[in-house]
Amino acid sequence: MKIRAKQTFQYENNEFEKGTVHELPGSVAEQAIEKGYAEKVEEEEEETPKIEAAEEERTPEEEERRKRKRKLLE
Repeated sequence: MKIRAKQTFQYENNEFEKGTVHELPGSVAEQAIEKGYAEKVEEEEEETPKIEAAEEERTPEEEERRKRKRKLLE
């Protein structure tokens, strides 16, 4: 069962940090949920949000450094 840790807890020498999503055996997941350590993750919540990298503007000095670095790596 997929769970999201509501607080940091341990299971079999593994530490599950608050906010992280994990797949646990059903009985273990249910116990963590009952104790308030975790919540069940619904199927639609499983998608990881995607962030697109923004195009960064570079100063002429930064662009020149990049060009020199590329030449050194060739």
